[in-house]
Amino acid sequence: MSIPTFHALIAAAGKPRRRDSFQVSDPLGSLSVIRRIIHTFRQAGAGDIVVVTGYQARELERHLARSGAICLRNEDWENSDMMASVRIGLAYLAASNCPVLFTPADIPLFTVSTVLLLLESGAESAVPQINKKRGHPLLLGANIQPFLLGYEGNGGLREALRLSPYQRTLVEVPDEGVLFDAELSTDCAELLERHRKQPFLPLVSLSLERELPFFDRTAAMLLRLIRQTGSVKKACGLMGLSYSKGWNILNDLELQAGITAIHRRPGGSDGGATTLTGEGEAFLERFTAYDEEVTAYAKACFDKYFGEDLQ
Repeated sequence: MSIPTFHALIAAAGKPRRRDSFQVSDPLGSLSVIRRIIHTFRQAGAGDIVVVTGYQARELERHLARSGAICLRNEDWENSDMMASVRIGLAYLAASNCPVLFTPADIPLFTVSTVLLLLESGAESAVPQINKKRGHPLLLGANIQPFLLGYEGNGGLREALRLSPYQRTLVEVPDEGVLFDAELSTDCAELLERHRKQPFLPLVSLSLERELPFFDRTAAMLLRLIRQTGSVKKACGLMGLSYSKGWNILNDLELQAGITAIHRRPGGSDGGATTLTGEGEAFLERFTAYDEEVTAYAKACFDKYFGEDLQ
């Protein structure tokens, strides 16, 4: 069965519940807690990966710079529950009309296989289950998302899912990681070792260069977000990039590619309005198509040369 296009949503707005010293930027093996989640979603083939921040937002957004995640702020995190972060993320992703995999930021050890099993279920609402215990991530289909966005009752996400018109599907998974809470658990050595030994998958990095690299997936994301927000400052904020770093990326692109990628209209507290030029749009479209074709070819080559190792 083919895997549908999907996005991922990670709620990281709340203050730690029991361990004041815990941060989702803390290391867990060779990656931080939250970067491990992003890495798993990326390996599973996620499109946009959205992180909703709140508590110590600036520090977390800096930690996630160049991770490929889009950071949205829950400015009222102190007075809201996780459902508020879910709404923020779903509202941002709504136009895509795609399934969304949702998890809190302290559940980092579920596997790629679990993500794929949830997607293969084709359900509007699916929960992974092991030994009759339910965990994360949750699958939220395109049809259930409008109901969740409009839900104003009590009980948070759990109650909203219970009251939705879509039946919840329990997906049996051989994955204890769906239950592991990094904030509340201290002994994870065995589970972490199993997570590290997941089947390896291809990861292709692309960049364009003349004398030096000047355009990659980070730069492409910056252009897409400028197109979406009409602002270099807002686009940089969503990516956790400094404003000056964003302009360095844009200036390098224009210098090395010999194009005018953006139309600047300076002024205002948001840094003025910015749009992509025709050249900028065309360059982004060509890079995106190139990225998709190279990635598909790399996967086919990987299956040819390493597929037997994964049987």
